[in-house]
Amino acid sequence: MTEATRITMWLADKAIRASGILESDIPRERIGVLVSQNSGEAAGTLTNIIIRAYVHDILAAVRRAVDLTPEQQSAIEREMRAGRMAPDDTTLLGRLNCAAAGFLCNRYGFMGPSYSVSAACATSLVALHSAIQMIRTGIIDAAIVGGGEDNLTHLHFLEFSALGALYGLSGQERPVHETSRPFDAERDGMVLGEGGGIIVIERESLARARGARLHAVITGMGASNNHLGMVESSNITQQMAIRASFRGIPYGPEAVDLVECHATSTRQGDVEEARALKAVFNPSRRTVITSFKSQIGHTLGASALTALLEESRP
Repeated sequence: MTEATRITMWLADKAIRASGILESDIPRERIGVLVSQNSGEAAGTLTNIIIRAYVHDILAAVRRAVDLTPEQQSAIEREMRAGRMAPDDTTLLGRLNCAAAGFLCNRYGFMGPSYSVSAACATSLVALHSAIQMIRTGIIDAAIVGGGEDNLTHLHFLEFSALGALYGLSGQERPVHETSRPFDAERDGMVLGEGGGIIVIERESLARARGARLHAVITGMGASNNHLGMVESSNITQQMAIRASFRGIPYGPEAVDLVECHATSTRQGDVEEARALKAVFNPSRRTVITSFKSQIGHTLGASALTALLEESRP
């Protein structure tokens, strides 16, 4: 078990203990676990495992370029293997995103649906959306939702830079406090962060009946998908998701006074999100927009839930 799952397990224990759900009368088979780790533990384990597994192939390539004595070959092999994780009965489970959910079920005896969700930046909200649907359709009564992503590596920064999304697009040097500026006219790209979040959601009637401490009530959620590109944002599909979230509830956009935004600080992304918000919310009424990313950076698959947790604090 590497860092991503350790973080998820630690966060889950805090949320589960605080919720009191272990002492509730909810049957364990009616409690689901939906984990939002995008990468499982791949970033933390694959490098070590691959290098150990292919030491002889790497040495063969080196020998084609450089003459090595048997003693040198042995020394290089020892150095390449030293301190690197070897394949064992935990490494396969570590690379499966759903393993963290399984570990939680094993630890606390939950027997409801258990799986991982992967939907890029939306991962933790998609996990929440799935859990809500299962509660509404009577499949479960409660769910543990969320997780923590792998710690950042140099590969994260290289790949986001290649996408043209990472902070520093202008090449202009700025002080640290000006680097994460969602919606600012001088925004200069995304700042990556590390973190995670876990929440316990429960059928409202059951939570109130057992006297659980309620931090928030989720009245609606909507979802959509951008059909125009893998990275570029679309205000049209964002509007669809926002409008869908009001469907079937007794109020509309006019009742909302605060919106927690995706707000990546990317040039195209912020513009499209602003257009979507202007199209849905009445410009003559003051609606505050905010983004937790401006404080801690973009925590990838965990970002949506960390923002939700921040907004629901008393």
